[in-house]
Amino acid sequence: MKFMTKWIKKTIKGLLARRGYSVTWCQPGVPSGLDLRGDLQILVRSENPVILDVGANRGQTIEMLCGTFDAPQIIAFEPSGAVFGELQRTHGGRCRDLFHMALGAHDEVKEFINYERSEFSSLRRLAPSALHEFSEIKVRSVEKVQVRSLDSLFPELGIAEIDLLKIDTQGHDLDVLNGARMLFQQGRVKRVLVEMNFVPMYEGEGSALEIMTFLDSQQLSLVDLYEKSHGGGVLTWCTALFQRVDK
Repeated sequence: MKFMTKWIKKTIKGLLARRGYSVTWCQPGVPSGLDLRGDLQILVRSENPVILDVGANRGQTIEMLCGTFDAPQIIAFEPSGAVFGELQRTHGGRCRDLFHMALGAHDEVKEFINYERSEFSSLRRLAPSALHEFSEIKVRSVEKVQVRSLDSLFPELGIAEIDLLKIDTQGHDLDVLNGARMLFQQGRVKRVLVEMNFVPMYEGEGSALEIMTFLDSQQLSLVDLYEKSHGGGVLTWCTALFQRVDK
């Protein structure tokens, strides 16, 4: 009987694998790394968590968060003028606050590059490279935007701490983290959800290793990797979730 059960399990797993599926046992109440929404619900216990969405684009993450938590207090940031107007119309009512600005390492005014595909728009230029397929995306426009550091802006937000800091700023993510050093040192940032590129895409961007090293130095440990993308048999980018662990 034991042999038969083992054979049946192996056969079913083999059939599923040939169709691109797998079966994994998940320990109840422990993040699995398979479902970002489910893992956030396990880790973030507040009914109305304070969440900063840095690089909100058209509200994709806002949609996910509103489907994950009952009453999230979302403070969103989007520097692109055209995209911000759309975001305000479609998701303004779902946010506690919505800011037309970028976050970075310092308070300053910088040029923001709007690409034809808005999800690639950034304070940094796409790097010409044979390692990724996006270097030929055309620039649509360039505009001046206000950049604030999170340390500088935080007293104006009217919050005590951040349950989740989500950062997707297309190569500018390490700058956002560096602009929040004081908040990290004070333990006010509990979790970080950040996009990491393992293949360089933008000129002068912070690497995945630099991002992980920074967060480790601020007592945030890696929970898991999500939304993984592969190219040429290697991991090219992903979304990484980190949680504060007092060491």
